[in-house]
Amino acid sequence: MTNSFGITPQRQIREQVARPEAPTELAAPATPAQEPQQVGGQLLDMRNYVPDTRGQETIQKIASFLQDQGVFDRSIDMMREDYIKKKKRQAEDLIEKEATALSDTAELGQEAEELKRRKQFEAARETQLRNPYVNFFYYGNKATEAGNQIAIDLAAWGQDSAESLSYMEDPADRSVAITQKANELKKAYANLPADYVAAKIDPLIAQTKVEINKLVAKEQVKRKDETRITGLAEVVRDSLITSSKLSQQGGKTGLTIGDQAVEVALGKFFESATGQYLMDERTANKILFDVLPEVFIDLDGDQENDLASQLTYRSYLEALGKVKTSDGVNLLDLVQTNAQGKRTTLREALQAGLLSQMQVYNKIEQAGTKELQGIKAEYILNRDRSIKEWYSGNPNPSNDDIAAKRNELLEQLDPATLPDGLNVTDARKAIEKMLPSVERKLSDNEKFGFSKTVNALIASGVVQMPEDLEEQLTGTDFYYDAKKKFQEAEIKFLNPDIDKFSEDILDDLVNGVAQNILDKDTLVKALVNRERGQVPEQVKAAQKEAARRLRAEAYNDVRARLAALTPEQFANPAERNKVLSELQTDYYNREAYSKAGSYFNYVGTQYMDPKVPYLGTSNYNPTTGWDIKLNDTDNGGAWSISARTQFANDADKARTYMKERVMFTQDQFGELYKALQTGNTKGLSIETRQRVRNYMYAFDHQITPAQLINTQLERFVTEGGGKMPPTSKAFNDSLNRLGKSVMSPVAQTGDKASDLQLSRGDNDHEHSGNNGFDFTIHRGNYVQTRNQMPAPFSGKVVYAKKVPGFGNTLIIEAEDDGPGYKAGDRLLVGHSSVMLHKEGDQVYAGQALVIAGDKSPMNSVPGMSGTGKGAPGHLHGQLLKKPVDGWPGPWVDQREHDYPQQQQNEFFKLNVIPLFK
Repeated sequence: MTNSFGITPQRQIREQVARPEAPTELAAPATPAQEPQQVGGQLLDMRNYVPDTRGQETIQKIASFLQDQGVFDRSIDMMREDYIKKKKRQAEDLIEKEATALSDTAELGQEAEELKRRKQFEAARETQLRNPYVNFFYYGNKATEAGNQIAIDLAAWGQDSAESLSYMEDPADRSVAITQKANELKKAYANLPADYVAAKIDPLIAQTKVEINKLVAKEQVKRKDETRITGLAEVVRDSLITSSKLSQQGGKTGLTIGDQAVEVALGKFFESATGQYLMDERTANKILFDVLPEVFIDLDGDQENDLASQLTYRSYLEALGKVKTSDGVNLLDLVQTNAQGKRTTLREALQAGLLSQMQVYNKIEQAGTKELQGIKAEYILNRDRSIKEWYSGNPNPSNDDIAAKRNELLEQLDPATLPDGLNVTDARKAIEKMLPSVERKLSDNEKFGFSKTVNALIASGVVQMPEDLEEQLTGTDFYYDAKKKFQEAEIKFLNPDIDKFSEDILDDLVNGVAQNILDKDTLVKALVNRERGQVPEQVKAAQKEAARRLRAEAYNDVRARLAALTPEQFANPAERNKVLSELQTDYYNREAYSKAGSYFNYVGTQYMDPKVPYLGTSNYNPTTGWDIKLNDTDNGGAWSISARTQFANDADKARTYMKERVMFTQDQFGELYKALQTGNTKGLSIETRQRVRNYMYAFDHQITPAQLINTQLERFVTEGGGKMPPTSKAFNDSLNRLGKSVMSPVAQTGDKASDLQLSRGDNDHEHSGNNGFDFTIHRGNYVQTRNQMPAPFSGKVVYAKKVPGFGNTLIIEAEDDGPGYKAGDRLLVGHSSVMLHKEGDQVYAGQALVIAGDKSPMNSVPGMSGTGKGAPGHLHGQLLKKPVDGWPGPWVDQREHDYPQQQQNEFFKLNVIPLFK
């Protein structure tokens, strides 16, 4: 009798160990010990013997592996047929032997039990040691572990070596290299029988080889793509160099690139992509995301990309923005989705690539000083940013304001906290340079000349004030105007899409407020449930009013947060989404944007009567003092727009409201009380003046500023335990002077024609039956509204007469196409106090068109007041679409020809807003 390995039982007993026949090509197993011992498993004792199913399970695993995962199904095309048959035969032989061994194990167990009954224990033990399955169990486990470890090590080597393997052109050479590595890993398991290697190791190696070859194929495709990208980038580069030249402006160097040069370069790109590289247009468009950021031109030899220079960046993007694909899509609006599922436009990809190379960006990141690095650069960058932010919050600071800010920063200077390489003297000089005192006032002619220089530099792409110009302007009253212009140009330069992205984020924020009220207002939820999912009309009205108020309040906040991003953050959609998320957190948790009760009274079981919108809360505690929370960011500006309808023609309601509410912050109360006591109004901040003006607008000027201030101060002071000065003629005179002063423009709120600003009300123009846009041109503390309205485009005046409702009405007809309008379209401007042109006059873009009215009642003072019907000081604009058959005459019914409201809004944004701050 022999066992499944062809070894006689006598030999097993003599050697006192069960072991397989040693394959000739492998090293023999270790020499057995002298005493009988177990190689693996447990000695079989029939009295507690339970049939071991592991053998059958192992056989099944091997069979399943060969059938479902092995080389014989998934990798048959990767191996020769005879090799496959050989490996399969070896595996099948092993399964057959293992099955026979399992059967022998059961017989030997019965034989050993019989010997034990006869008290022949030594013979029973020797019989147990003849168990052939012990060998299968031992070598099977060892082979399984070996196969897994070899596959893991071989796969790791393949990942590390895929790039180098990809350079082997002959697949046979790659196969030899992989096989050599596999054989090297197999040496550690040379004592395993060949059957186990064939069944449990070789299939895993074969499959790992397949995966390595896949990695190699990916590397080859990647290298091929890199070659194509490099080649196509050179095509674009060479074409641009041929048709471009270096130029200088304001000490800055850059390329002069025209629209035609970019168009020719892209034409050559598509010619090479479709011809040499056999791409279709869609593939060529896709590879542009990699090609354009790779285009590098350095004609001046400064190791910087000339395309990323201040003089070139903007014109380069603008020229690319004029190119369209064959299906009419703007080239820079092409979208690509990356591996993380994020969508990126070609514009964003190119901006990110160029900004990383941009000279001005690098200078900003290095705090404007080449030799500063590390902590020193970070310190200067943070300091300069804080000063820029202060300027943003104080657009027209007085000399006193500047001195106060300068002294504040100088007092904070501490040698112990300054980074290495920066001393107190240098830090002091830098602060004084950024916050200088006004020592000299320029003449109007000097200002005009410098203004022309600044505008020319910005128009040519220079967005940082040149050093020579800064030296000339430092210490003059024009320095801050020039500085601010360059700062605004820098923001747009680094973030050219700030207008578009601001509008997108604002739209998303405003559009979500309706759902926010549904989610957070428990009373609204109950009403909606009661109405079986229908939203009551009063709730809809509250949602609409909240949206209107939010748009007005958040407009500047959105732009400020975007402007605070670095260029790389701005170009990243995830960072812009983060800004939106922060805005939603800040605004959606406020009652004005989460409760319908902020706009309607809840009567019985439903919202009924509209009420004055929610402004904030106040409480006085004798121990801690006043706790005032006004939930706004614009000093009541958005609130006044919503509240105005509640106080229209109802002065008593306005008086009651201001008696029952605290409407100023604690600091603003302090400013007003101090000004009332001393008679000095210079300490009144812009914020305090704006809040008074906004409340006057909300109350429709039915009460005086003095009445508002007196009523509010009386409540604040008396409830706080103090006493107001006794009423007297002197007190009343002082109060009236304060009321008049707080509404009068002062230097820091704009007293020059150059301080023109624009504000718009009723974005959807819902108060009227026509489409259009109402706006106010103001200076100072929103008081001076009698200002000129420039023409947004060039054209001819076709109508200039009085019209019922519109008052003075001037219409100009566009002579060329422009953003949001076509040649032949007309612009109607109504309610002006003076029309500066007559019918037939030629008007050029930027030329004064009309003069708006002042704050006096409409039609009250000829040549001063606004005309027609509406709020004092405002103008009405309306874009009219040219009929297919042409205009029937100079005057037509504007309702029949006006553009839809969305296009009116777009025209206002693209053509009217840029005329002002």
